[in-house]
Amino acid sequence: MTPKTKTTKRETPLNISTLERTSHCEYCIEFHKVKESRFQKRYGFERVIRTHRRNNQIAIFPTLGQLTPHSLLLAPIVHIESMAKAPRELQLGVLDVLSEIFNHMATVSPVAYYEHGSTSHNGTGCGIFHAHIHITPIPDFVTLSGLMNENVFSSHNIIDAWNTLSHCDDYLLFGTSLTNTEYLPTNTCGKKISSQVLRKALKTHFNLNKPWDWRECQDDKNSLLSSTELIKSWV
Repeated sequence: MTPKTKTTKRETPLNISTLERTSHCEYCIEFHKVKESRFQKRYGFERVIRTHRRNNQIAIFPTLGQLTPHSLLLAPIVHIESMAKAPRELQLGVLDVLSEIFNHMATVSPVAYYEHGSTSHNGTGCGIFHAHIHITPIPDFVTLSGLMNENVFSSHNIIDAWNTLSHCDDYLLFGTSLTNTEYLPTNTCGKKISSQVLRKALKTHFNLNKPWDWRECQDDKNSLLSSTELIKSWV
């Protein structure tokens, strides 16, 4: 089912270059002070940069705590808490990169992309309040409604879904196809969405042999380097 889309007009176009980064954000630290990042402190790679940039606006990088090999993250360089609140220009740029990576990965196995859109003031999400999309190879196709056992909404594309969710401070967005995006705002299910709920659901559904909590995963250095090399071959 698809709710009516509420459209709003910006009085003044938002200049992406004016958006700020924050000193306490995990991703902002990695994008701007890589030596101080969790990735470098955890793995101590020398001269290895996890993030690769497209037009200096979008970062693509391997997930820490990979549920499946070559699990990736896609994030804007600027600090925005959820993609539904991002300016349209940035949303379109993210969609372009997402489509390119998705189409590469989908030639090998089914792929899921998902976002837990949340804000720091409501305290949900994975603890990193910088917009990011997970891109995860999965064993088979699955739906958000099947994972969550909830009635969800759907849209023919991710941009329309973000537009509908633009006033929502907490939502799940999920897809295994670029032409069908499912989403669940918390105000429709009457409860807060717990941290890493989609990681936990995917682990349970597919019986994956990895902890659902990314903090408990001990990623092999070689697997992260392999994912990094894969990204470099695409960008």
